[in-house]
Amino acid sequence: MSRIINRFGICAAVSLLLILATALFSGFAFAEDAEVGAEVTAADVAADSGAANTLITGEVTKAEKKGDGIVVTLDDGKDGVVLNISELRFVYDQKAKAYASLDDVKEGLTIAAVLPKHAPLSLSSPPQTGAVFGLILNSDAGTSKLDIFDENLLSSDGELKLIIGDDTLIGADTGERRVFTADDLKDKELIVFCDVVYTSLPAQTAPSFVLILTAAPEAEAEPSDASATAVSEAKYVGLRAAAEAKGYTVTWVSNAQPITLSKGDITVTVTIGSDAFTYTHLTKDVQPLDSVEKLDLTTRLVDGKTMVADSFTELLK
Repeated sequence: MSRIINRFGICAAVSLLLILATALFSGFAFAEDAEVGAEVTAADVAADSGAANTLITGEVTKAEKKGDGIVVTLDDGKDGVVLNISELRFVYDQKAKAYASLDDVKEGLTIAAVLPKHAPLSLSSPPQTGAVFGLILNSDAGTSKLDIFDENLLSSDGELKLIIGDDTLIGADTGERRVFTADDLKDKELIVFCDVVYTSLPAQTAPSFVLILTAAPEAEAEPSDASATAVSEAKYVGLRAAAEAKGYTVTWVSNAQPITLSKGDITVTVTIGSDAFTYTHLTKDVQPLDSVEKLDLTTRLVDGKTMVADSFTELLK
């Protein structure tokens, strides 16, 4: 019996030593991973959870001037996206570490477009949006992260902590010119630009530039006085007659299903009782209806005829 107890004690002691050795080894491994100075990739800190805005990144495949703005076709690694850019709060060149302008947007450049997270996109192919309010040129020249940072300058996803030094430049997308401090960054939505991110828990960086974002533009703004007037002045016209006059084929199935207009690569649908519509086309050229969010008047059925706002049929191409 004594031998059995002794053997059991020896086994227990060996097991305990193995557990302690494993824990000690794990502790050393973790400390090695957390060593300050080890770089991580941009993908490790690219999440934007908690922020009101987001980034669409890709290579510019086409940049075409349009009035005072520019139409940019972006290869985002998926279906692509067309950016109808007019008024911007800022254009920042991450490679040059300086502000830039729309004239600096060129084909072959990798950029990141800043827009509200829930900005509307057209149903065209590729989708289009005019909600862009900021651009980052040469976004592949370093690491950038868009997120909300708390009073300890920790990102909302808990993955990145900012260390603000004397060499950190701080600006605001409003263009306000004054000296900003670390206190101005607390509990704010920021775009952080950095060259090196160090592993730790959480990862840390001394950013080269921090841009403070003001309130996100409304994805669906309240109608202005001008738009309200436009709605009141819109008139109903017969959908079939107006559409067929422009070469569209009108397909009706039932009053409960969308009515489809088709012409070449263009497909349009409207629904009785709704001011919503869809407009899709395969060409990359910007069409007038791409920037329209909803009809000025609700589609109605009057005496067996589908009636829509004349402002809608006038924009059909």
